[in-house]
Amino acid sequence: MKTTVVLRKFLAVGLSGILLSCNVYQKTPVSLESALQTKNHVKVTTIEKKEYEFQYLEKNNDQLLGATKKRSRTANLLKKEPIVKEGRIWKFELNEDNLQFIYYRNEFQTNMVKIGVPVFLTGLLVFAFIEGTDDWGWGSLDSTDGTAE
Repeated sequence: MKTTVVLRKFLAVGLSGILLSCNVYQKTPVSLESALQTKNHVKVTTIEKKEYEFQYLEKNNDQLLGATKKRSRTANLLKKEPIVKEGRIWKFELNEDNLQFIYYRNEFQTNMVKIGVPVFLTGLLVFAFIEGTDDWGWGSLDSTDGTAE
């Protein structure tokens, strides 16, 4: 029984960590100018087919910078590139000629993945638990005195 509780907690924490780190991006690429004006989360695809996720893109003294959190996957991949450190945000120099596509993050679908999927799975598990306790060998609470049979 203790192993089952530990396994359930491990699965719950693991799934929530995976789902909270997911982002869904739009299928239609946008222009660099549009990405610079809006300061939205973006995914950048390079000519070499490498993908990087940034909090936003900005231009500083005609230099294109991609801002990301210092402990992100993108920061880890680009740690050998020139960095401008501003607290928890690191800005990496990007070569405009090397960029192939820029995609905005789809806020609605990202929120559905982060909130809707866990709520749906929790509801499904609660329903399965309520409806299926007899099949698990735990007995039922259908007796007249309210105790398990």
